Amino acid sequence: MADYTITAAEVAAFIATPAESTAAYIAVVDEVDPCLEGAGVEDERGKTLKRLAVAHMIFLTQNSGRGAVTSEAAPSGASRGFAAWSGRGISGSPFGSMIDGLDASGCITGIFGNIGSERVGMFLGAVGPGRAR
Repeated sequence: MADYTITAAEVAAFIATPAESTAAYIAVVDEVDPCLEGAGVEDERGKTLKRLAVAHMIFLTQNSGRGAVTSEAAPSGASRGFAAWSGRGISGSPFGSMIDGLDASGCITGIFGNIGSERVGMFLGAVGPGRAR
């Protein structure tokens, strides 16, 4: 039986975030273990793909899908600048772009959705009264 177990500490090597937040994202990617095993993905490749998926989710959450921060806001009111990443969903971060190139099984990219040839964004946030679905 394959072992695709990853930890928050392993993800922290890719991107910094509190371990508690990372655990929630790990729970999401753990659901693809049967797909990875069924596709015959080797343990280390599966773990790497899962780490990248968690890093991708964290990146999108931290930057609201805008891309990497290229400059910070100053106390005087200067604004932040962001490097543009084309697309949404899996192509919304450098981690997602890596996944897209490495995930021949489609198990990880499937987490982020796909409609026809158009990728759709994964929803990361709360839904409630007055919020769009």
